[in-house]
Amino acid sequence: MKYSFEEYAPGRKRYRVEGIGREVIDGIRLDVYRNRPRTLPEIFRRTVERDPGHEAFVYEDQRISYGELAR
Repeated sequence: MKYSFEEYAPGRKRYRVEGIGREVIDGIRLDVYRNRPRTLPEIFRRTVERDPGHEAFVYEDQRISYGELAR
């Protein structure tokens, strides 16, 4: 069974947050980030742009950054 926020949490107060909008996903009305990435490749691309030097993988003494993975 699918529930809306009102059905799931009756009486709970909702707060408006900048960048949040409402969408219907699988028949459920949800609050979602408007500018969210839609695919895993988009998540990866945004991470590379935002912080290419950040470690993506660590194994023992080996470290690979997001920028290195993007090459």
